Amino acid sequence: MAFALIFTSQACKKDEESSTPEVAVKIGAIAPDFSVADESGTFYKLSDQRGKYVVVDFWAAWCGICRTENPKMQALYTEYTDKNVEFIGVCLDENRENWQSVVVADGLTYLQLIDQQAFSSEVATTYGIQSVPFMMLLDTEGKIITFTSRVSEIESWLNQEIN
Repeated sequence: MAFALIFTSQACKKDEESSTPEVAVKIGAIAPDFSVADESGTFYKLSDQRGKYVVVDFWAAWCGICRTENPKMQALYTEYTDKNVEFIGVCLDENRENWQSVVVADGLTYLQLIDQQAFSSEVATTYGIQSVPFMMLLDTEGKIITFTSRVSEIESWLNQEIN
């Protein structure tokens, strides 16, 4: 059974005033593909990760909650490095320099991408992302298992799916 998840947790919004959005994609559906660049300008496609579980973390350098979750995501990445799980950080931020400094300051060593069109980007629009953090877990076929704004929920799902 597919359903839309409505976020009710606190999250960082660029304008800090809009209400929590309904997610535009459904749990159980194949995640819409996207292609976003890393620091060097190399583009990575979500669909290239098929065959692995994939954790995608949409975040922003200016978001305090994201900064709190970053070390937790890094620890989860370290725990699952050899367990057929790919981690992708997608920063929805117009300020490239802030993004680069936060990646270094927070010690993020998993794949980090940036979409400087931020919440106006195709990926944010496709997924209905209006606030961050916005995390999702995909199965090995690219189907969406869950959405959340907390690393602890991703960890619980990975423990069920992988261990």
